[in-house]
Amino acid sequence: MELEDLLSNYVLGDGQIISIEASLNYQEKNKSTVIVELIIRKSAGKKKFDKCRVKLQFKQVVEVGINEDMDSDYYSDIVLVKQENGTYYLFLDPYGNSGEPHEGDNLVTIANAFAFEEIE
Repeated sequence: MELEDLLSNYVLGDGQIISIEASLNYQEKNKSTVIVELIIRKSAGKKKFDKCRVKLQFKQVVEVGINEDMDSDYYSDIVLVKQENGTYYLFLDPYGNSGEPHEGDNLVTIANAFAFEEIE
């Protein structure tokens, strides 16, 4: 599924991080991937939401930034956007909660390709 499907049918904020897996291939950079599994909420009708588990898949990774203290698996803010240059930008710990990419963001993934799936 595409980013638009995720943003229109799911609520990403106030979720839980299950895992973040990075496979960084320095010899063939276009094969680098990051997979993020989250528990978020899915729209289930009028103002009703059900918890669900999703896998966000980033391919052709351009940059990864992780400075994590592993203190909590819950997050309150998340931004996932497609930038003007066509890359996808995810940050689970944004600096200043502006909703815009910032050099102080944490748990950052920037990639050329994005897909997601809901996991049973």
